[in-house]
Amino acid sequence: MKRQIWGLIFTAVGIMALLQMMKIMDFGLAFWPVVLAMIGLAILESSFRKVSIFGLALGLWVGGIGVADILVNAGVNTGGIDGGTIAANGWPIMLVATGVSLFFGQKTWRFVYKGSSKERRNGAVGDVRIGNQPWTLDGDLHVEHGIGDVKIDLTTATITEGIHHIHAKLGIGDLVIRVPDDVNVDAQGQLGLGDCEVLGNHRSGIAPNCSQSFTVPDSPITLKVSAQCGLGDLDIVQRPASTIRVIKA
Repeated sequence: MKRQIWGLIFTAVGIMALLQMMKIMDFGLAFWPVVLAMIGLAILESSFRKVSIFGLALGLWVGGIGVADILVNAGVNTGGIDGGTIAANGWPIMLVATGVSLFFGQKTWRFVYKGSSKERRNGAVGDVRIGNQPWTLDGDLHVEHGIGDVKIDLTTATITEGIHHIHAKLGIGDLVIRVPDDVNVDAQGQLGLGDCEVLGNHRSGIAPNCSQSFTVPDSPITLKVSAQCGLGDLDIVQRPASTIRVIKA
């Protein structure tokens, strides 16, 4: 389903829930199980398209909790299985799904930018590699990931003139961003727990946030890098450009 359809469905259920809470209308529904079932279905629909093992397991778990409670509230004999039972006993399956996703997770992602549009990529579990081959950065880059290692190599990119915002956010894992030494860089790193190094500025421990800038006279390119990581290591390092970049206006 498209995002607009899900938006209409969730809005309609929310309005119905408000009307019932305000005692304006009584639909005879326990809305929390319905909402959980809808969320599970939405996760499943998205995970089928992305072929995400973790997403499929999460969708079945969350949706199963809602569906079981709906059946119990409707008086259907479920053999003593309700939402609480599924919630309490489903976490081992989530661990297995997480492990399988980490083992077989995506290893190499290559992004090619066209025009001046801002690009965004989201992920859940696995490793992310950006820039393992020559590519083009023509706009802003936004990467959000859950669990795994994220490595973004900007030294292999053909970069257009102007200011480019690079934002990377990771929950758990190692986040590494390589920036070329022939452009202006304004970098900030925010880390919950672990080691943080930004252009030679190193800190470690709890919330070891750090920032650093690097200026190249007469360079028409500026990279504004913002990196966030919950638990792990965060490194923004400077390296020589590995390809001869042709600057395009």
